[in-house]
Amino acid sequence: MKKTLKIGLLGLLTSFGVGFSGCDYKGIEEKIEAPQASVVKKENRKSKIAFVSQRDGNHEIYTMNPDGTEQRRLTNNNAEDMYPSWSPDGKKIVFESDRDGNYEIYIMNSDGSEQADLTNNKDWDWMPSWSPFLNNPID
Repeated sequence: MKKTLKIGLLGLLTSFGVGFSGCDYKGIEEKIEAPQASVVKKENRKSKIAFVSQRDGNHEIYTMNPDGTEQRRLTNNNAEDMYPSWSPDGKKIVFESDRDGNYEIYIMNSDGSEQADLTNNKDWDWMPSWSPFLNNPID
């Protein structure tokens, strides 16, 4: 029953535009495409949501509190910046961008500073996601 409720809740959140790049429910792994929001709970702080909006003319990455307050734009360029994913410690956000002419994986601090290209090449690299196994790597 609990497993069904968790998957049901995941479906409900997805229908409201909250996407997840991967979830693990007691050994059942389900990948849901098009994650355009990512949630992190920072230690001793409130949760934050990273999301994508076109409110300024193109896809840009924003953060906000779960109640919708303190919305803050992190990226600001003419490119498409999408698919944000929080690092497990909440200090970094990885995302995709086509700011160099094709889609690459970028990383930035959670405040939007120090944006850097991680995958500089001629092919498309997209839809990044942090591993849920960082503390317990798989051999």
